[in-house]
Amino acid sequence: MDFMGRKFIICSTNERNDSRDIYNELSGIYKYARKEKNEIKSAFNLQFCRDDSEKVMFVEIVCKQDDGIILWYKVARYFLTYIYSSGEKYSEQYPKRHMICHGIQTNYATKEMCLKLIICLDILAELAWRSSKAI
Repeated sequence: MDFMGRKFIICSTNERNDSRDIYNELSGIYKYARKEKNEIKSAFNLQFCRDDSEKVMFVEIVCKQDDGIILWYKVARYFLTYIYSSGEKYSEQYPKRHMICHGIQTNYATKEMCLKLIICLDILAELAWRSSKAI
């Protein structure tokens, strides 16, 4: 495995910690009531996910954004469909965090896949920056 491949694995495993850190920061300011949380899960078709799953935490972060709701909705759909999905569908075109961390997806050390991960990390950085402004 080359240098880029090793960096990719490190970044994709850190992605979960980044999401969790942002979520914890925002939860210190505002926690969704059970009814709101269920509505969010239903809107994103996540009714069967645990409340502490990466998918649910990510969409809660997105739902707390003050502006650009259509853009953030599309970002959430992208992450849920491609990045946080554990199925093998689209694994040739998109880095899948779960599959990479468990050694199932191995085609991630390409320029295209690395650029897609960088974009994902940039989105998480934007969410973190927006969250820090809210505190």
